[in-house]
Amino acid sequence: MKYPKGERGLYARFAKWLFEFYKKLWVQFFAAPVILAVPPAFITGFYGNKTLNAALTTLAPGVATFLAQEVIAAIAIAALYPTVLLVFAKSVVKQVDARGLNIDSLLMVAAAIDNVVGSKSKRFAAHASNHHNLSRDKAFEDITQPTKQIAEITRAVCDLFNALRTEKKRSLIRVVLATLDEQGQINGLPVYYPQDEPVRSTIEALNNPASAIRTAARSRRIVIIESIGNEFKKPKEKRKFVDTGNEEDNEGSLICYPVVYGSGKHVPYVISIHCDVAGYFKEAFRDLYEHTLQRFALRLSLEHSLFIIKENICEPNSQQA
Repeated sequence: MKYPKGERGLYARFAKWLFEFYKKLWVQFFAAPVILAVPPAFITGFYGNKTLNAALTTLAPGVATFLAQEVIAAIAIAALYPTVLLVFAKSVVKQVDARGLNIDSLLMVAAAIDNVVGSKSKRFAAHASNHHNLSRDKAFEDITQPTKQIAEITRAVCDLFNALRTEKKRSLIRVVLATLDEQGQINGLPVYYPQDEPVRSTIEALNNPASAIRTAARSRRIVIIESIGNEFKKPKEKRKFVDTGNEEDNEGSLICYPVVYGSGKHVPYVISIHCDVAGYFKEAFRDLYEHTLQRFALRLSLEHSLFIIKENICEPNSQQA
């Protein structure tokens, strides 16, 4: 199993370093309280403590002059300073939490995968209870339904990303599974969720080599577009998104994940995940998206193998019959 790598982005690395640094006891019980309390106390003390006033005037005349001349601004700084620090602290914690595979998110991933396995288990159990009506020749063909399982896996991806939303609860997340032929051309968009949000872009438009789906398939790497609107501002040769004529697709953020099959020469599927809120998906979380979607890609690869076996073994037999 491939685990997420280290943080990407300067702020993400700084947030993790600061979070780990804060865990030190001397920081929690000495340095942090001093940083939080001393500057406001120092400013307010300047106006009421003659000794401090005289010392600051001697040691830092520029600061003393500012405090003497800009009383309102100085008091505002003293009042807002703790709030600013607390907001910054929350931002750091949020950055660390967002990158962490916490218990809740792990349970959501497990639940999504369990739903896929549960659907298959239920079908197998139904056939097992009716085994008297199964023939030896057709048992594999009747029980194995890779097309249904592929749809269940796609729905599980949609359910998971909707469940993982901690903010912007009203944002719409759509998941589309694109199928590709051996030449890397999109030949179908058979599965999409939610089912009341049909794919409005045509296959012809999406087959533009610069589309995010084609780019992911060609590079065999996840494509993350934080803001589709900003993507259009780039020179055409650097874009990873094409205008398909559907305005709803031309805003928000996007992930396209290629399902690499077998030896890696073929990408039969690309998982497209679109959110209508710009900035929802972030490049800094690339490794976490990869780690999560790889769990589903493995199951898609398995079902694709079953699909190929069934297509080559069962269908010829059906034609002969």
